[in-house]
Amino acid sequence: MTENAYENTRRIVYAGGATFVPVCERCGRFVKADPVIVEIGDRLSDMPNADCSKCGRTHMLFEGFYEGFDYVSVGANLHQREN
Repeated sequence: MTENAYENTRRIVYAGGATFVPVCERCGRFVKADPVIVEIGDRLSDMPNADCSKCGRTHMLFEGFYEGFDYVSVGANLHQREN
């Protein structure tokens, strides 16, 4: 995969700014993201956070923590972020 393979792909952004590309880390298919993610202190849990139609429970591709979003998207729902 090239570095910009997912440049025009939607992102899943959770409260706190954790940002993921919603594709399976194993097979690259689009996945159904969990409505919430688990954080332990200042890091993410190692638990799977999405469902893949081929692989079952899996991890999405983590992109990083980003600040400054006015809204966070979880699945298809938009929630206004508290500042």
